[in-house]
Amino acid sequence: MFPGLFSCDLLVLAGDIVGTHRWLAEWLALCSVPVIYVLGNHEYYGKSLERTESAFRYALDALPHVHFLNGESVVIKGVRFVGATLWSDFDGENPLVMEECRDKINDFRQVEGITVTKILELFRKERDWIDSELSTPFDGPTVVVTHYAPSPQISSVFGYKITFSLRDNKDLTIDTLYSPYYI
Repeated sequence: MFPGLFSCDLLVLAGDIVGTHRWLAEWLALCSVPVIYVLGNHEYYGKSLERTESAFRYALDALPHVHFLNGESVVIKGVRFVGATLWSDFDGENPLVMEECRDKINDFRQVEGITVTKILELFRKERDWIDSELSTPFDGPTVVVTHYAPSPQISSVFGYKITFSLRDNKDLTIDTLYSPYYI
């Protein structure tokens, strides 16, 4: 259908790819290489967090070459992939940033039932899971895949003021992450 489109060893999709799980599953069924898929915030638009995750998991679990990583990891050809959306901690749980984001970011109007508190809970859960996963010894390279960038210098450009506060380091940059490979 699309000659040469998948002339790669692996396809990594880090969210905001499609609005519907059905279309994604149909498209990825045509893919002949392993796929890593992490949800972005836009996949949730028009639905609740739980309904979205359930629908995408159901659709993608039918495709054995697609690995839906939502707080999970997988090893492909000796490389460990650790994946999660990694929502926001709102600049270290800054109340002013939390209020500004709640008022200005579309997610709070487009995702059913989402609140600043829920986003913080998800962020803490995903951050702690990534921290734990990366603390587990692995004999090979590890690639961390998240939708939101782990650097405040990058993320604030896109709206969310996020700090990837593993080890409570607000000045964390790509160079100081556990894994040298980050998507």
